[in-house]
Amino acid sequence: MKITSLGVSGAFSSGKPIMAVLEETIKEKILSFKGNSVPKDFLINFIESESRKYFNPSWQSNFLIEFNQPSIRDNGFPYRILFDAGGDIKNSLAYQNLLPHMIDGVYVSHCHNDHIGGMECLGLTSFFNPYYSRKKTEWLNGENIIDKLLTTGSENLYRIFDGMKMEVYGQEDVLNDLWKTLLQGFSTLQDIPKIDFETFFTKKIVTEDKPMIFMDDDRTWEGRIIKSDHVVSGKTPMPSYGVMFTCSDGQKIFFPSDSKIISESDEQYKYYEECTVAFVDCETTPNKSGIHAHVDERKKDNDNITKKQILYHYQSEPDNSDNKFKAIARIGDVWEF
Repeated sequence: MKITSLGVSGAFSSGKPIMAVLEETIKEKILSFKGNSVPKDFLINFIESESRKYFNPSWQSNFLIEFNQPSIRDNGFPYRILFDAGGDIKNSLAYQNLLPHMIDGVYVSHCHNDHIGGMECLGLTSFFNPYYSRKKTEWLNGENIIDKLLTTGSENLYRIFDGMKMEVYGQEDVLNDLWKTLLQGFSTLQDIPKIDFETFFTKKIVTEDKPMIFMDDDRTWEGRIIKSDHVVSGKTPMPSYGVMFTCSDGQKIFFPSDSKIISESDEQYKYYEECTVAFVDCETTPNKSGIHAHVDERKKDNDNITKKQILYHYQSEPDNSDNKFKAIARIGDVWEF
C-alpha cells in the first residue's frame, strides 16, 4: 500500500504567494535598474503581477491510495483509489502529475464539499473519455458514448457496464446522499431518458460485514468502515465513515476521517489503540469548531496514541518540534506500508 497526501488543509484553506521566491525576483528587478531609482508605480505593478506567479497551494484533505493489483483502466498496475475527492481534486491530482482518468476508484467518507466536490469532475470526465478503460474502448468500438447508450439502453438501463467506469465505495446512506447532491450537476446528458448513479459510477456499498478487499502483490488489504461522530445539525447527525485498513501481514492503517476528539471511554478509541498508524484530522484555528479534533485536544492523548498519529486537515501547520506526533502531513508526502 502506497499513500500520497494530495492535500492536507482544512475545507476553507487557500494558498498563499511564496514570498521568499517573490522577494528574490523583486531584488533582481531592482538591481536591473543599475543604481537608478525605481519608479514607485512600476514597482507596485510589478509586485502585483509577479505575486500571482508564485503560489503555494493549500489543497483540501484528500489522499491517493495505491495497491499493486490490476487497475480497471488497462489491467496495468497499480490500482488507484482516492480517499475522498474534494472540490479541488483535479488540481491536487495535477500537482502530482495525475489526471482524473488515471483513477480507478473513490472512497467517500461523508458528503461535505471538501470530500465530494470533485465527484462531478471525476464522473463526467471519465464518462465521456472513450479510453477510460480498455474494456470500455472495445465496447464502444468507435461509437459516440451517447449513441451507444441509446442503442443499448432499453435492455441495460442506459448504463455503461462495470469495469468501464470509476468505482465508488462508501456506506449506503452516504452514497444515496451523494447522488442527491450530485444529481443537478450530472443532469447534463441530452437524449438519455434515465440517469442514475450507475450511469457514471460502479456503486460499491461497504458495510461492517462487507469490507473493501484489495490485493497488494502477495498481501491482502481489508478495509472496514468505522463510524465517527462529526456533525449534528439540529437533531440530525451527520456521521463520517472512516476506514481501518488491515493487512494480511498484521499492519493496521486507520483513517478515522473527519471526527471530534474522543476519550478512552468512547467505543472508537480501541481503533486508535490497535492501529499501526492513524491519519487524523486536526484543526489549528484559534477558536475550536467542535466538529473537528483540535491540535490542543490531540496533544492531550497519551503518547502511545499520539506517536502513531499523522496530522492533516489543518489551517496552519501544527508545531511538532517536541515530536509529540508521528508526523505532520504535507502535500506530496508518501508513505509505504
